[in-house]
Amino acid sequence: MRLPISGAVRVPYEELGRSAVRLGLELKEGWARSGSEQHAVFGTHVVVRQSVAPPAREPVKPRR
Repeated sequence: MRLPISGAVRVPYEELGRSAVRLGLELKEGWARSGSEQHAVFGTHVVVRQSVAPPAREPVKPRR
């Protein structure tokens, strides 16, 4: 029996890294206050794979 491939969440790591560097530079240069709340929203999305699809229907075998 072969197990289906699981679903996944795609994360924009490059954008996440750029934002982290930008925030670090802002803190270093004094443009952002240390300890202040920072919020960022990134466009993650679900990658649908076999494990989240409805199960395949098996043909009904006739009874003898």
